[in-house]
Amino acid sequence: MIETLDKIQVLKSKTIKDAVAIMDIAGHGICICIDDSEKVVGIMTDGDFRRAVLNDVDLNNSIESIVNQDCIKLEEGFGREDVKNIFLTTFARAIPVVNADGALQDVIFKEDFFNKEGLNQVKEKLPYPVVIMAGGEGTRLAPFTNILPKPLLPLGNDPVIKVIMDRFNAGGADEFYITVNSKKKMIKGYFHDHKSPYKIHFVDENEPLGTAGSLGLVKKNINTNCFVVNCDVVLDIDYSDLVKFHNTGNFDLTLVASLKQYTIPYGVCNVDNEGLLLSMQEKPEQHLLVNAGLYFLNRSVLDLISGDEFLHMTDIVNILKEKGFKVGVYPVTEKSWLDVGQWKEYSDTLKQLGL
Repeated sequence: MIETLDKIQVLKSKTIKDAVAIMDIAGHGICICIDDSEKVVGIMTDGDFRRAVLNDVDLNNSIESIVNQDCIKLEEGFGREDVKNIFLTTFARAIPVVNADGALQDVIFKEDFFNKEGLNQVKEKLPYPVVIMAGGEGTRLAPFTNILPKPLLPLGNDPVIKVIMDRFNAGGADEFYITVNSKKKMIKGYFHDHKSPYKIHFVDENEPLGTAGSLGLVKKNINTNCFVVNCDVVLDIDYSDLVKFHNTGNFDLTLVASLKQYTIPYGVCNVDNEGLLLSMQEKPEQHLLVNAGLYFLNRSVLDLISGDEFLHMTDIVNILKEKGFKVGVYPVTEKSWLDVGQWKEYSDTLKQLGL
């Protein structure tokens, strides 16, 4: 149950962009669409948002245009077994509770329900290792990184690399390969002094290899598909859904991209080739998909990387495109991606996490 419905409900007249903002703040990956009488119209999930972005739907359209209007609902007076049966037999993550008129009264979330009932949810294991690229010098975060390696920058009581690993583990992953170079003794020392339940393997770079070159050093130990993530990004996503997206699209590599909104703070002129003003738009908004630094890739991609040349992940993506491989893009909302790679982003992340 939730304390207030205001945090998760949105009027059907609001835009998709408005709904995404509400969904991000609520942090459940869904929002409930209602009409003026508070009657439930449908549910929008992060999956609905993803499909809208990939189908180039205008985010200024009404949320009503993309919600699932056939969502599962329960009327007041339901029993605990009704809730349990829905969660165990469907993919529902939340169930709106309505009165006899269909007006929203409450929302039951799957995780909260199982915790309250003292029931254990079976966590699906992800049989894929996670490669964390932690060999960089972190020069954009100097002078902090003159002392600490970037992976050990604190986010609350833990370093960012542990936060990344904990989130992956919550999603079902438990094996990590950490590529190290700059200040590697400090990184290894942290994990020596702080025991972890995860399987951790360190891979030493003898020289800087970029954000992808060291994958050539890891490949001899990996015989499955794998995740690759930068050591300065924290994502709040369903990793198993990313794998499903990758497999469904038959992609060779899938990158996670965050939707970013930028507002041009000026009036923008559109002119023809003779200088005639065609139109003027005041402070237009742009929505761009920005590479978030998390990838899921097929094992065959690793065979393209020698391990002795400097490569960034963007180089790998370009090589794959040139060779005719399929590269997928998995969109996520802006607040799902926390970047600590630069001082402003690091400061913004601390504020967003309330630290």
